[in-house]
Amino acid sequence: TPPTPTPVAETRPKYGGVLTTMQARIPVDWDFMKVPSGGATFNRADLAFQALFNSPNTPQTGCTGELEPVLAESYRWLNDLTLEIKVRPGVKFHDKPLVNGRPLTAEDVAYSIDRLRQLQARVSGAAMYVAEVRAKDAGTVVISLKEPYGDVTGSSFLGASIYGSFVLAREAGGPRESWADPAKAYIATGPFMFKEYVDGVSFTYSRNPSYWKAGLPYVDAVKYLIVPEPATEEALLRAGKADLWNMEPTFRIVE
Repeated sequence: TPPTPTPVAETRPKYGGVLTTMQARIPVDWDFMKVPSGGATFNRADLAFQALFNSPNTPQTGCTGELEPVLAESYRWLNDLTLEIKVRPGVKFHDKPLVNGRPLTAEDVAYSIDRLRQLQARVSGAAMYVAEVRAKDAGTVVISLKEPYGDVTGSSFLGASIYGSFVLAREAGGPRESWADPAKAYIATGPFMFKEYVDGVSFTYSRNPSYWKAGLPYVDAVKYLIVPEPATEEALLRAGKADLWNMEPTFRIVE
């Protein structure tokens, strides 16, 4: 008979403060739906924005291959050409003008998918299959296809990836859909809110106190330093002036 395990005390540290990381260049366009790939833009947007689903093979899903609903609560195929998605209840946008913390609705989801479909910068392959996106009611989105397409929920369209669709507030960018100032346009449902951009130097996100996942995020802010030279990035990391360094590892760095 195996021994009774001894209860383990909660050892998770109490987080807070500012997490500082680095990237080599500024985003080419803050409007990530207009960027064909643009990791510098997309990878910064995903602190504020979220998709309907997480891609199946991510740390969030444990690389199980199972699709994880995020802003979607559930989905079902009504037939080969019709996908119905239930929007997760209780999710609110950042408490900033013009949205002011209002609830996420199916109209926001339909608007976001349709905008991405029309721009087609990253999803032309998937967008060509979509005939219509509409809000059936406040909590239900219906996507009608021109012909069967199995990867609608996947990373190439509705899943969280560099090609996927983030959900925007209908008011995002204002009446002219201007994304020149991300502090005003980056208003979404994610764990962080865009706070400040210092041209060519840094940009900062602050913690979303009303995030729908209880207890998250752990840190109070995330600050990105724009550092074009790898040697300078390494020096900042070694000096303790940065917490993260996104780079291609070499044997020298690993050692």
